[in-house]
Amino acid sequence: MTIAVAHRRLRRSVERLVDREATGREALAARTHLKRCNTCRAAARLLIQMKAALRRRAHRAPLPLAVTRLRHYAVAVAEEGVDAN
Repeated sequence: MTIAVAHRRLRRSVERLVDREATGREALAARTHLKRCNTCRAAARLLIQMKAALRRRAHRAPLPLAVTRLRHYAVAVAEEGVDAN
């Protein structure tokens, strides 16, 4: 397995950890990875902030353009990684 493939798998585990869907072993691997990987740590922090913002605004219907842009951004974060700093 290449490093890039392993990193992508760990990235998905980090996302499941943020969503509280990770299993015990997967959660441990994700936490260990977050300690070493600044990119994934920043992406996880961004996902947490995005989820919190969405919870705060749950009672309001977002504008269609905002939803589209948020989805595109979330895909970019999940697939490539975006520096949240």
